[in-house]
Amino acid sequence: MAPLRPLLFLLPLILTQSPQISSQNLSPSQIKTLFRLQRMLEYPPSLSLINNATNFCYLPSSPLLSISCYGTRITELEINGDSSAPLSPSFSADSFFTTLTRLPSLTSLSLVSLGLWGPLSPKIARLSSIRDLNLSSNHLYGEIPAGISSMVNLESLVLSGNSFNGTVPDLRSLANLTELVLKNNSFGGNVPIGFASFDQLQKLDLSMNQFNGKIPPSLFSLPLVRYMDLSRNRFAGVLPAKLLCGDNLEFVDISRNLLMGGLPSCLSSDSSTRVVLKSWNCLNSVGDSRYQHPKSYCSRDPLAAVLPSPEKEEGSKKSKLGLILGILGGIVAGAALLSLMVFLIFKKARPEDVGSVKLPKPITQKTLKTSVQVSPRTPADTNTCNYTLD
Repeated sequence: MAPLRPLLFLLPLILTQSPQISSQNLSPSQIKTLFRLQRMLEYPPSLSLINNATNFCYLPSSPLLSISCYGTRITELEINGDSSAPLSPSFSADSFFTTLTRLPSLTSLSLVSLGLWGPLSPKIARLSSIRDLNLSSNHLYGEIPAGISSMVNLESLVLSGNSFNGTVPDLRSLANLTELVLKNNSFGGNVPIGFASFDQLQKLDLSMNQFNGKIPPSLFSLPLVRYMDLSRNRFAGVLPAKLLCGDNLEFVDISRNLLMGGLPSCLSSDSSTRVVLKSWNCLNSVGDSRYQHPKSYCSRDPLAAVLPSPEKEEGSKKSKLGLILGILGGIVAGAALLSLMVFLIFKKARPEDVGSVKLPKPITQKTLKTSVQVSPRTPADTNTCNYTLD
């Protein structure tokens, strides 16, 4: 026991010097930045926990907010909201991302469903230590800034559910990427050739965009890729018959594109370890043809196969207008014919000549007495006449 006593005196010193378990709070500048972000995000409920906190690094993690620290600096920040509407017009994306750069030690940043809107500021590239970046389900638009390719530590990039457009920049320098999710945006053009260099990539999701051209065959043979979703784009052409698939590929979705020809053997063979979704293309020899378009559908211009031409749309409008006018005309003509038939039937039911009917004379006391004596009356008529005579 005696040899251990000197070590006991060192234990408090070890505990106080360990950054992971230090009780030291964030630096004032980091705290100030956190509150400024709260204000710029217009006080989302997920950040209400920081209002009464004394040590932000020890806040219990929740699905809405998670903060991790190393020493006196924030290293991980995850804020999840539930906003489907964009922030107010006073919000500035450039100012917001500039403020984020005051947290230079960030290695993980997740800002989901917070109503962020505007272009993604090139200043995001200043956060060079980030490994995981998730800005999904917001209202960001424009092109991905080319400077994002300088964030060489990125391992996961998730930008799904925004309004990004244009072409995807060259990201081949992001050699550590294991996850790339660009789903549900408006990206167009060809898939960058540099994607073939993603040797660490395990998940690739480009679905629900406007990518066109041919699918780079090298995507299927990436050594570690397990999940690949290319559905709901405008990919066209024929996949190579000798296409190679990576050994780890488990899920492929190429449905709802403009692909033609047959499927390569690595995608068409039945396998218990690989799921391939391929419906609504123009493929042949894929089983049930009811779930494929005719070849003519994919032979057209890719844009025309998705969107109706202006002439067709204008013709459709004119056709609908003509149909409506035709229906209204038929209704009017039918009503006129029905009125004529009713008039003729009514005329036949009255044999007397309408022209021989004499107009009634002005009512006088004498005329009224005569009318009372000769006109047939109902009990109601009698009461009325008696009331008048009195």
